[in-house]
Amino acid sequence: MERLTAGRYHRILVDETGDGELFQLAGPGLPRPVPLTSPISTGTLEQAYLSLRLAIVDHLDHGQERLPLFLDEALVNWDAVRRERGLEVLAEVSGGRQVFAFTCHPEMASRLEAHGAHVVRLER
Repeated sequence: MERLTAGRYHRILVDETGDGELFQLAGPGLPRPVPLTSPISTGTLEQAYLSLRLAIVDHLDHGQERLPLFLDEALVNWDAVRRERGLEVLAEVSGGRQVFAFTCHPEMASRLEAHGAHVVRLER
């Protein structure tokens, strides 16, 4: 989460007590964790969702064969700055596991390719 948000938020907390919001964001500029709900922006919510996916897949295959990661339009709603950070993180992740990123956006395919992805264009 820290890399995706350029340090604004550094972790996602999980409240397993059932007393509050399930997920909360913590960061150095926050006096206390904030719920991962509105008014948090859509971009930040999607950064958190990607962070959770990456953490879950790392947890599931810890010490075992690396599972592939499948993403479908995971970065499509991100602004350009967030998208580049996300692509950098995915490029790093792809060094240790297969990453399949599906998109119907030619620009996104080009950005993925610029970050080392092998792009396969499917016919309609």
